[in-house]
Amino acid sequence: MLAEFEEKQYEQHLNIELLQGSNLIFPPGQHLENFLGFDAALFTRNRDFWRHFLGGYPWYRRFFRNYLNGLYFPRDVYALEEAFDNDLPKFKFNAFVQHKRPERMIKETSSEWDSWGHEYYRYKVLDHQQKTLEALESSVGHEGVVTYASPVFHTKEEFWNVHKNQSFVPNSNFCQPHKLVGHSAYTYVCPGTVGIAHSEPENVESKHLIDELERLSQAGNNSEIKNTAFVARSCDLIEESLERQEKAFKLYSDIVRDLDDHQADAPKLLRNLYRLSVFKFVSGTSLYFGVANDSFNKQIQGARQRLRR
Repeated sequence: MLAEFEEKQYEQHLNIELLQGSNLIFPPGQHLENFLGFDAALFTRNRDFWRHFLGGYPWYRRFFRNYLNGLYFPRDVYALEEAFDNDLPKFKFNAFVQHKRPERMIKETSSEWDSWGHEYYRYKVLDHQQKTLEALESSVGHEGVVTYASPVFHTKEEFWNVHKNQSFVPNSNFCQPHKLVGHSAYTYVCPGTVGIAHSEPENVESKHLIDELERLSQAGNNSEIKNTAFVARSCDLIEESLERQEKAFKLYSDIVRDLDDHQADAPKLLRNLYRLSVFKFVSGTSLYFGVANDSFNKQIQGARQRLRR
């Protein structure tokens, strides 16, 4: 039985908890509206993209009944690049999270029952997602984090209790994509990092997302790269991860081309940020920028206040 709640609901609540409970990551998409007081609109004829892009910003829908056929940028948007470089904490690493909605397997006739001997959770390893995540893992190496995340609860009642207790992270199971190479499914019973890859059962143990975020935030980083350059480099990384998948890369390229055709005067950073949003739409993978352990609160609050003046 599939989880009673939608994958998007789990994704949103897990992401909120990660942001509220940790100062180690900065979400370029989710914070763009609050950061800018942003009421600009980009142009693409791809309606599926707009349903994704505007879905996280419901205030847009109060102003626009149709998908826009033009481009407008308020004056404040041109302060974006300076703010990213001077007011935000230093971006240090990329974190990619692929959220999964599991099935709860309760019958002894279930394919993987022999591996556990009791009820367990399972999600399918989708080829297009797995290839993208493998490419990302290969690119970031030990200087970033790429992981699957899946809940260890099933019903809406359980979801609500986890929400009330703000415990999505401790009630999730995390698995590194390279542990699932050559497999078609992953099963688990407990929160944490332990599970079994299938079809040929293979016990796997991954690294925990929070442990990796803390490790990377504390690691030495002598790079002098600016945040805007870090964003541009992240765009190159995600495009490289899609190139091996003809269909996904074509969709990504078509949407970005639509946007580029109508934003010749837009700041480069803003164009890069919507490239990241297109990647999220095409791949379903969330991207965060990791920051130093002690740098987030002070600088991000100052940046928000400065841009709202």
